[in-house]
Amino acid sequence: MASDTLRVVVASFIVALAVIFREQLIAAHFGVGDITDAFAIASAIVIFFASTLGGSLASSLIPVAIHIEVRSGKSAAEELCRAVLARLLLSLCLIAVGLYVVSEPLIAILTHSFSHEKKQLATTFFMLVLPILPFAGWAAYATVLLNIRRWMLVSTVGSAFIPLAGIIVIKLSSSPQALAFGLLLGYLIQCAFYFFFLKAEMRWLWPAWLAPKNHLREVWHQYLPVTIGSLFMAGTVVTDQVMAGWLAPGSIATLAFASILVNYLNAFAGRALGVPAIVHFSTLTANKQWAEARHLMGQALLLIGFIGIALTTGFWFFSDGLVARLFERGAFIAADTLRVAEVQKYYALQITFQFLGVLLVRMLSALNKNRILLAIGIFNFSVNIFFNWLFMKTMGISGIALATSVVLFLSSLISGYIVWETLNTKFMEKKTI
Repeated sequence: MASDTLRVVVASFIVALAVIFREQLIAAHFGVGDITDAFAIASAIVIFFASTLGGSLASSLIPVAIHIEVRSGKSAAEELCRAVLARLLLSLCLIAVGLYVVSEPLIAILTHSFSHEKKQLATTFFMLVLPILPFAGWAAYATVLLNIRRWMLVSTVGSAFIPLAGIIVIKLSSSPQALAFGLLLGYLIQCAFYFFFLKAEMRWLWPAWLAPKNHLREVWHQYLPVTIGSLFMAGTVVTDQVMAGWLAPGSIATLAFASILVNYLNAFAGRALGVPAIVHFSTLTANKQWAEARHLMGQALLLIGFIGIALTTGFWFFSDGLVARLFERGAFIAADTLRVAEVQKYYALQITFQFLGVLLVRMLSALNKNRILLAIGIFNFSVNIFFNWLFMKTMGISGIALATSVVLFLSSLISGYIVWETLNTKFMEKKTI
């Protein structure tokens, strides 16, 4: 697990450079204004569905596919994966059509505090990025295949093409539409990159409808709760942006810039920790190695918790300098730096709990307890709205950032208790036998 994590860390560093450079370009060209606000809210809707429906595959398909390959062989796992791909692509295409049909009232609701011109700009962005959905779904499926084969370096490097494409398009054109075109082009290039590395196993890449019903049922029983839970979790991001829109103009963009570094670290942890963890945890649980799973979980939590605390401390004391060095240029002025840095401090309080949560969530998935993730997702969504409303009344946009950190602290405590109780129970049962 340590060697796989190291590979992902190295690849994630490449992704980090690309993401930071793209956000620097966006800050310099568009600053904290209407264009950034409109793009943030429009792209968040599409990425919300792409990340929940596609991203949930890692927590549902990987454990089931590994278990089935152990029990029934590689051909059975292939048949299952292709059937899952067919259903995923069909679902995303139908959602894209549905979002297109309801786009006007949907944008109107989410941007009710925007001016007419700003609403029109958000609608334009939304239409341009909507085709991302099926490509994002296929890329998520290809990532699962790469991770099952432990080609984690390739699956992580592929994510770099999304910000790199954005950099190229923004360099070629400074029009607002460059933001959307860059995002769409990035997903297309990512799909092509994954196809190149998986072309030797072409059959796995094409959807096929038929598979044993009991195998599909296993995936469905894991996929449905984790997807609904992910919808609620991702919904907190959209909710934060919508509630930020109730505050002063530019608040959505301020929150977006303040969350860039922290969200990248969270995504970094999701790849560097979550990808090896789900593979190794699933292998240990499939072979009922409960002592090893408990030992690995304990060591990982201690190490990652220490790293998270150190990073949080660094963000709290050096927030102003980080924001100034990364974004203060062009349309992004010194006053913007002060606002963004203040919000970033409170947003960074979540880092430790987010890092620990990655490991805990992966173990819950490996234990086939994704229904717990559904309950946690609903809890996070509900409590996040309450804390947003409570804190933003006195702290403004910083209150929304603080609310997110408080919610993740509470959910990590709940997840940790359930994981530890389950592992101890399994260990004692096997010891008794």
